[in-house]
Amino acid sequence: MSLSLTRTRRRALSTLALLLILGFGAASIRPALAQLVADPPVRVTGTEATERQPSVAAHGDRMIAVWYGGPSYPVWWAFSLDRGRSWSDGGELFVGPQEQLRGLHAVCADSADNFYLAARMTKAGAGVTVATFRGSFTGSSLTWQRGADAIPFLSTAAGYGPDHLQLQCDPSGSPLYLTYLETVGDEGTVKVVRSQDGALTWTAPVALSGNRCDHSRAALGPEGELYVMWLDSALGEILGRKSTDQGASFGEPFVVGAIENNLLFPPGWEASTSRYFSTFPYVGRPLVLALAVDGSDTATRGRLYAAWSERASGVPAPPTGGVQEVEPNDTPGTATPMAIGQSASGSMVGHEPYTGDCDWFQFEGQAGTTLWMTGHACGSSLGNPLTEWGWVLWCGTDTLPRFPLAGTRIPCSQNRPALVYTLPASGRYYVDLACMVEGSISYSFSLGTLEISPSSVARDHRDIVLTASGDGGASWSPKVRVNDDTGYDNALPAVAVDYLGRVHVAWYDRREEPECSAMVHTRWTYSEDGGLSFAPSARLSAEGVNLRAINQGGSNSQPWVVGDYMALEAIGREVHAFWAQPAAPLPKRFYPSGDLWSAVIHDLPTATLVRGFHAEAQEALVRLSWELREATGVRGFRVHRASGASAEYLPLSAAAPLPHGDGEYQAEDRDVQPGRRYRYRLEVMTEAGSVWAGPVEVELPPAVTSLRWQGAAPNPFTDSIELELVVPVAARALVSVYDIAGHEIKRLHMGPLPPGLHALRWDGRDRRGRMVPAGAYLVRAAIAEVTVSRRVVRIE
Repeated sequence: MSLSLTRTRRRALSTLALLLILGFGAASIRPALAQLVADPPVRVTGTEATERQPSVAAHGDRMIAVWYGGPSYPVWWAFSLDRGRSWSDGGELFVGPQEQLRGLHAVCADSADNFYLAARMTKAGAGVTVATFRGSFTGSSLTWQRGADAIPFLSTAAGYGPDHLQLQCDPSGSPLYLTYLETVGDEGTVKVVRSQDGALTWTAPVALSGNRCDHSRAALGPEGELYVMWLDSALGEILGRKSTDQGASFGEPFVVGAIENNLLFPPGWEASTSRYFSTFPYVGRPLVLALAVDGSDTATRGRLYAAWSERASGVPAPPTGGVQEVEPNDTPGTATPMAIGQSASGSMVGHEPYTGDCDWFQFEGQAGTTLWMTGHACGSSLGNPLTEWGWVLWCGTDTLPRFPLAGTRIPCSQNRPALVYTLPASGRYYVDLACMVEGSISYSFSLGTLEISPSSVARDHRDIVLTASGDGGASWSPKVRVNDDTGYDNALPAVAVDYLGRVHVAWYDRREEPECSAMVHTRWTYSEDGGLSFAPSARLSAEGVNLRAINQGGSNSQPWVVGDYMALEAIGREVHAFWAQPAAPLPKRFYPSGDLWSAVIHDLPTATLVRGFHAEAQEALVRLSWELREATGVRGFRVHRASGASAEYLPLSAAAPLPHGDGEYQAEDRDVQPGRRYRYRLEVMTEAGSVWAGPVEVELPPAVTSLRWQGAAPNPFTDSIELELVVPVAARALVSVYDIAGHEIKRLHMGPLPPGLHALRWDGRDRRGRMVPAGAYLVRAAIAEVTVSRRVVRIE
């Protein structure tokens, strides 16, 4: 690509206006901002492993991202030296002999440019602990040094071990806090340890919660205060505690809010990540808590924000009738019909060798209906009594393959919560009771609805809600719904607060494909009033996760193990979002492949530096043009391009210097192909960071190999007709209109024509300006010895 820069005019701005544009000046000057914008997403990872559950830390322009993936859950990392604009793979993080890092991890950075990492580690014969590392940059490389194990070894035979790791670096560099959930069987207790010597030694664990807890999160306040919050399953509430003496002691627990939890896992996600407590209410991972503290120098400094996903509250409607299964109903095509509001019952008997029995039911549903499904199933299999049985809700469509929406267990005598799901579209749905191979079972279930309360903050089976506290957790504001859709699944929120005190929330969202809700995108929104209201949400991901494609392999594919969270971090004057994005199905022994992606969110100045960014397709090139309104403080340009279906914008050149000041500029992209579509964004690099313009989109005409007529409309015509002629090479051309006797009526063109598509117009008149009679005519184009004709008809 060549960059041709020319100045046409110069415009002066006042000193104050320039400060507003570039973001300089005293802290008391609040920039005049039109909106927040997100840059095109950047792929963080380049490994072939499946990436999920990112953790991110930054100091200055240096950033690290950590994730895990693959069947054995190794820990991988990458680093950036330009604040997330580009990334380099660090590889897998290794430990000693007989040791293996297993998935869960957390990172943070202090003001001394130290990066810390904690990861769950198993050791043969010892059990499971949390290994710690300190990372230091030397030039453009980062080196990790092993610290002390943060907690005593836990027996893997007793339970899952440490979960929900959170690592917090005090800005001064000391202390370092690690919070985690210690799980033993069905029990889960939130604990904290700290280090005051850079992870060389750690204190003994201190318990902060009861033993029926989950989803712990931690955050540091601007004055060094430490907040830890979690879900108390026994109470059905989110609780928290605060320390103001560097973790030496904690205040009494405070209540953040009661929750309306939904056990239902999002369609296409791997449900094996859930851990249920043996006492009601059962708790599933989709609730996962997000926590942030306002560290800005604004009036909301120190304000806490907590976000999570929950279902709507309301009253289940009673059933209005019932149906009995009608055999055969062992396939979707023979499913027993029923209606919403009815209950159904039946039995399955199977014998070996395989003469099993499968049961399916079908019903018609309307978009936005929230189902409330409960059931009861008892029997025996292989001589053993059954305490529960599984069922799955499927989306059935006449145009796309069926897609599983939800699944849970029907108990025999246990009291399990209802399956709650809001139908994404109007159409046919199925209930699959699976198959009995050897044994028998009797079942009944109710296909009811949830009458959502008008006072419910959530409006369907899972929405993102947020609450705030301005007094250190003592009191909390009413919950506010964050997402701006209704009827679709929203899960795994992340929250951050930027330098102006604006609250940002990102989450996984399913509104892009209403039919079965099988497409997942990452969306983001922000609040400028302390979380009381939110701007319309915007997509961060360029291409979604097609869970229908992942699921098409059936028994030969795995669902998406998305992990427990995405990452959203406020870094300087920017907010950085990180999310997982699998691509395609793999054989069953593997998980779907994919990568981590990131987007940078920043201010778009009102007095924008760039005006009129355009792209124009020309012969064998795309010409880009823009106007720079003010050159002071601008260091150069960089054009980024995405082509075809690719979601990734790549720079076309190194930064171009700015030799001429403000004015009009042009760039030519000659590395293009005929018939392809290209998208461009312009990066204007200033002393305060980058300002972006675009995107703009252009499609090159297809390669021309022969002289031909491409179009003629309207045909027949009354007053005039527009004709399109495709010319393969530059040449002299003669284009004329003839009557059916071969007489030339009028010449439309005579002279040179460049290659490409040309528009010609005939007004229905002859060479003397008289309207020709109604009838058929030939429009003939001749270049060299090649002639093509097009029949046109004029009517009165």
